[in-house]
Amino acid sequence: MEENGQLEILNSLHIGSQASSMATNLLVLLHTVLTIILVSGILVSYNVSSIDLKGSLYFACSLGSASLLGASIAYLCAQIFATSS
Repeated sequence: MEENGQLEILNSLHIGSQASSMATNLLVLLHTVLTIILVSGILVSYNVSSIDLKGSLYFACSLGSASLLGASIAYLCAQIFATSS
């Protein structure tokens, strides 16, 4: 994209300045949903009597919310500190 100048054209548009952050947010959301599904599925597949479907979903959702919280803090810090230095 950078060789053809497509990135510069995209950034010059009104929506272009927000395109990379939106893509990052969607990727984090997709990753979180897949993590919730995977963790709850693994916990249910163990067939432990003390962990039912509801408990495994609660645990997986807590892990997902922690993931979203960490990503939002990283995104906020990236917006505040615009340069890597």
